[in-house]
Amino acid sequence: SIGRRRRPRWCRLRARLEELFVAEEDRRRGAGARLVEAALRFARGRGADQLLLTVWEGNVAAEGFYRAIGFSPVSRVLGKSL
Repeated sequence: SIGRRRRPRWCRLRARLEELFVAEEDRRRGAGARLVEAALRFARGRGADQLLLTVWEGNVAAEGFYRAIGFSPVSRVLGKSL
């Protein structure tokens, strides 16, 4: 058939949230959640199936924040200083 081909299930269109910072004095007031919700709307509007982001090892506060709003681990990245 002619038309738009569907992607296989394993081939997901992913969006990335590269950086998100909320000033310390503005934390715990909903600003971070509103920014993430805007990123989710933006990604959905462009057909993304998933929004990915990176939380640095040891950033317990950020990891807790993202988990509280529904994010969960999907991969692990390893690095080595040069």
